[in-house]
Amino acid sequence: MTTTFVRNLLAAALLLGSGTHLCAGEGQDLINAKDDANAKGYGRNVSQDFSTIAIVNQLGTALKLRESTHDRESILNDKATLSYSIPSGKDYQISLNGDGESDDVIIRDGRGFVEYKADSHSVGGVKHKNTWANLLTWTGGFWQLSTALDTVDGTKAILVPWTDGKTLKLMVLKKGNGFGRPISSDYNVLRLDNKSEKELPLRVKRDGQWQDDGKLASGASRDYTITAVDEISLNGDDDQDDIKINDDKGYIELLAARLEGIENNNLWITHFWWNSEAKKWYGTLSKTGINGNDNMILSALDGANANKITGVIGKGDPLVFTITRK
Repeated sequence: MTTTFVRNLLAAALLLGSGTHLCAGEGQDLINAKDDANAKGYGRNVSQDFSTIAIVNQLGTALKLRESTHDRESILNDKATLSYSIPSGKDYQISLNGDGESDDVIIRDGRGFVEYKADSHSVGGVKHKNTWANLLTWTGGFWQLSTALDTVDGTKAILVPWTDGKTLKLMVLKKGNGFGRPISSDYNVLRLDNKSEKELPLRVKRDGQWQDDGKLASGASRDYTITAVDEISLNGDDDQDDIKINDDKGYIELLAARLEGIENNNLWITHFWWNSEAKKWYGTLSKTGINGNDNMILSALDGANANKITGVIGKGDPLVFTITRK
């Protein structure tokens, strides 16, 4: 893994609507790391690899799209797709609700990432600014995919990016049914592979009850039956650093931090998910702190069935999550 990659690695795909602008501690550190990396850029133009962006509407209702080059509104019906050419050398913005104030996808061509601007919102009567999350980021070796959650034009949605040749695709998916396929349809085992030099104390939540699961030594791995485990704590205290298996909803996430001063104080990072349009499983990675150790990386992209270039995770056991420290 290159120095440039580690320096520019996104801290997290942020869970939108969590009130992150008033937070402190590890959660704010993750946000600051992302913002700093975005400001510096990632060393490759988006338009070097993608000439088109396609919005795929699976929201259950029509969307009003407006793009920044011609300031032209288009109606995208449910179950339909609309494509735009990606201009070179400048930022390019597509509003998913037609007003240009929020629900916007912005291609930062010269800085090498695509981000999403969620609605401003209120938490405990305090108005928060628009929240931003990266959907696509150049790592120095491949384009990293990250999902996001938001209310898009009034409907709770999941934004799911993927790549298809020279086209960057973004599905706007209604949140209600999760990602649309149980994990256990294609995988039986989740394997934790500790490639860091740190020993990790583990706890496991089964049938709603937490229990100790011993230590995961440096260089060791441990297998878990996906249908038998709800969560796995990587620091032994079932408070954060938890991997949560949402089998029926089709995704696995990490609780990277608990954030202070807000009503909903969890920062969840989606690491593995089903793409119902591409009909494939995808994974990503994040840089965070685990068990008090900085610069830890949790990755779903290092197993034998993973393709870092596309983000696709092939079907079949085991599904591997690696833990490294850089």
